[in-house]
This record gives sequence, C-alpha cells and structure tokens, in this order.
Amino acid sequence: MTAVTRKYIAAIIVIVAVVAISLFSSDSTRANVNPKSSAEPSFSQLVLKLKKGTNRLRTTLELSIARPHIQKPVTAVYKLESPETPTKKPAPLNTQKPTALPHGAISLPVSASGAFAAVVPGAGRATFKKDQKVKVAYSGGTYFLIQDRQVTATSSSPIKFSPSGPDSFLSLPGYTDLNWNKTVNLNSFRGSIEIVRSEKSKTLWAVNELGLEDYLRGIAEASHDSPVEHLKVMAIVSRSYAVHHLGNGGRHAGEPF
Repeated sequence: MTAVTRKYIAAIIVIVAVVAISLFSSDSTRANVNPKSSAEPSFSQLVLKLKKGTNRLRTTLELSIARPHIQKPVTAVYKLESPETPTKKPAPLNTQKPTALPHGAISLPVSASGAFAAVVPGAGRATFKKDQKVKVAYSGGTYFLIQDRQVTATSSSPIKFSPSGPDSFLSLPGYTDLNWNKTVNLNSFRGSIEIVRSEKSKTLWAVNELGLEDYLRGIAEASHDSPVEHLKVMAIVSRSYAVHHLGNGGRHAGEPF
C-alpha cells in the first residue's frame, strides 16, 4: 500500500467519523426534547382545559337587515365565549322554612316531559323530575317557588325554568292552545320559561325564551310539504321580522317580553 493510498483511506475515515458524530449529536438533541415539558399543553391537558372553561356557542346566528331609512344594514353577530372565563353554575337551592303564601297571590304551574330545573335568584337552583308539577306565585314584589303545596324559596326577581336535557320540553299544566283541527294541545315548549310579573299590565306572565332558529321552527304559516322556495322565503321574512323587533324593544312596549 503506497503512502498516497494510506492518505486517502485516512481522509475517508476522518470524514465518516465527523458525519457519525454529527448524526449522534443531532439524535441526542432530538431525544432530549420532551414534548410534555414545552409551553404548549398536551392534548389531554387541552381537553381538560376546555371542559373546565366555558366553551359553549351562545348562538350561531349572524344576520344583517337593511331598512329603507337606514344607510347601513343592522348586523347582529354572536361569538364563542372565551374558555378562559368559566361560567359559575347556580348554587343548589337554599331551601327555607315553610312560608305561608300570602292570601290572593296569583300563580302559574310549570312541568316538563323530562328532568328540569329552576333558577331562583338569590336562593340557588332547584331540580325536578319528569312530570313533576311546581308553581310560581307572586305577591307584593316577591316570587314564591311552591313544591308539594309548600313554599320552598322566595326571590325578588323572576324565576326561570330550563330543561335538563335535549329530550325534555317544558309545559304549562292547564294551558290550552289547540291546533287547527283541535286534535293536539300545543303545550310543549323549547328553550326556557321565565315567570315574570308585568308592572304595565299587572299580569303574571309565562315568557318562553328560545333561540331564533328554534323560534323559526314554530312558524305555522307554511306546512312541511309547501314548495321549497316558499319555505325559504318564509324563513327569511320571519327571521327578519323577529330580529327587527328584537332590535327595537320588542312588539309590546313596557312589557317584559
């Protein structure tokens, strides 16, 4: 083996050694990076964070309505609540000692096809079973929650009922609203029901609160077998009508609805 050949072989060995060291160093660097120690949370941490926070879509509605006397369209945009600000759940109902219902107090009954609940401002949250009937009475500026003929909580603010699941619908026992051929009593409500007294009409009202798209499902001026284009027009007209009134104080000035 000549001296020149030995030099070439030595040079190749040096190059291979440098490449090997470089690769080993690179592998070691990658091996020392722990994804769990990075600033970004892992998938399980992220899911847990979203579960703990408020990540509910308030509404998916985004509309614009053009009015002849207004240059710019009126636009209503609703956004996703931040998961950084958790929503506090109402505390369990702080029941009180039995209180006598004032004489002459007016009341409205509420029930549901499944589990449901009531939020009593200042007292907490009460839960009820399927078909359980409860009442809300009003007298002298006070709302009374009544279960089994006993007053279990009072509040100076309206009491609101909500279903506890998607298959539960609220109803008003004793209320009658028959359909066109008088075969079905339309006494089943999506969304929530708030029992509130009007100072204007001096009446205790059951106000049904629901999302705009759910409201559109109850439009009775068109049937399911109407032409598709007719249904589209009805949806647009009804939605625009509702949003117009929502943006202008409602149809009933001075009333709580």
